[in-house]
Amino acid sequence: MKRLLFFAALLAGNLLAEISAPQNLRIVTGEPSPTPSPGDPQDIDLTGYKLVFEENFDVLSVAETDAKRDNTWYSYPPYGPAGAFSSSHFVPEALQSIDGMLVNTASWNSERGDPLFRNWETGCLASMDKTRSGFAQRYGYWSARVKMPDAGWSAWPAFWLASVSGIPNGGSKGYEIDIFEWYGDFKTHVGHAVHPWNENGSQGDGAGGGFGPIPGGDATNSWHIYGCRVDPQWITFYVDGFESKRFPTNNEYLAEPLYIILDYALRGNPVSGDKFDTKEPSHMLVDWVRAYELPDDAPVPPPAAPTSLVINPGFDDDNADTQTPRGWEEWSDLGSNPNGFTRQGNSFSGAHYYVMEGDGAFRLFLSQVCSIPEPGLYTLRARVMSFGGLDDAAMIVKDYGGPDLDVTIPTSRAWTQITIPNIRCEIGTVRIGFWANSSGNNWIAIDDVEFFRQE
Repeated sequence: MKRLLFFAALLAGNLLAEISAPQNLRIVTGEPSPTPSPGDPQDIDLTGYKLVFEENFDVLSVAETDAKRDNTWYSYPPYGPAGAFSSSHFVPEALQSIDGMLVNTASWNSERGDPLFRNWETGCLASMDKTRSGFAQRYGYWSARVKMPDAGWSAWPAFWLASVSGIPNGGSKGYEIDIFEWYGDFKTHVGHAVHPWNENGSQGDGAGGGFGPIPGGDATNSWHIYGCRVDPQWITFYVDGFESKRFPTNNEYLAEPLYIILDYALRGNPVSGDKFDTKEPSHMLVDWVRAYELPDDAPVPPPAAPTSLVINPGFDDDNADTQTPRGWEEWSDLGSNPNGFTRQGNSFSGAHYYVMEGDGAFRLFLSQVCSIPEPGLYTLRARVMSFGGLDDAAMIVKDYGGPDLDVTIPTSRAWTQITIPNIRCEIGTVRIGFWANSSGNNWIAIDDVEFFRQE
């Protein structure tokens, strides 16, 4: 739903009680929340499942920068401008960990001065950041124990999954799976949806959605467990351990793993005030979030390997010490530069890899021109190592009809995969390559270069 609303735009709970809150948390107190008991709703039978991600919110570990580093969460949807789907601003200040719960608060900030009068602020958590660092898995089971906000029509909290292929700028083929979307005017039911997105914003086979009842009909005063199992046959939604909805899996859209987003969004028109009646403040509470691998007896097919357009991607067409590998060109503004050659042993795969090194200063660009079979979005990725100390080292995309793109080759003596996704190629060729500028006694290594069309 979030990306659907964005494309449409392009075309035209319970109050907290007796809590010692930090001063910067805008909270009011009321009647005590129901106390969890042994009779509380249970999750599905998880016999044979393997717990691979667990967040109990004893502390809040969230990053505001594009790279979350050692933090568990990133504080904004990492897939670019389409992440601004809420009528509120997602701000990390709306998020707090209190008594082992995530408290996600919707409040009005009169000092924001938004020109569209969008002065509401709420919070969002994503398990991956804009660099594709974080937790994701392709198939599995995800669940969260949540109490919805006691708010008006505009309340729109959600717990959902999205394909890594959409990071950092969306517009790619992949899944959005809404484990729940809850609406403040439809309190007794919860929405479930699956969106297999194409690059142009249309949806593939298997798209669907619907509402399931919440046991007891109370989402704001009672805790409930919302879960989803994704396997090669079905995407199945659960509430309190009972199946709520089921849709067939379109594995064509599951080439990339799924990461978690948990947000308190608002809907409505803040300019006209239409239906914009959120109570202030109101709180979405989350006790925990968990993810599991499927049992060993669950069949999980491997993702289809993309068709690479690179000639001699692993440099295995050559002998060791070949200076100019087949299919590649070398350029240096220092004239004859023998600092790049194939090497044998210690490759990531195959027999050879390519290395740039030298005792003295060198500048070297290894590149090749790839033919584009059809216009669309493409990805460049490769395995690299680096001694460090280089003045400049990067993987580069040029001459494809858009601005030059690059990603820094990190310092690492272990093989690391780097990626430039969402390269919009409209002409027949593109130049891909690797640049190193060194003062000497340094090196970078390259193997398994792939350039392929995103499905």
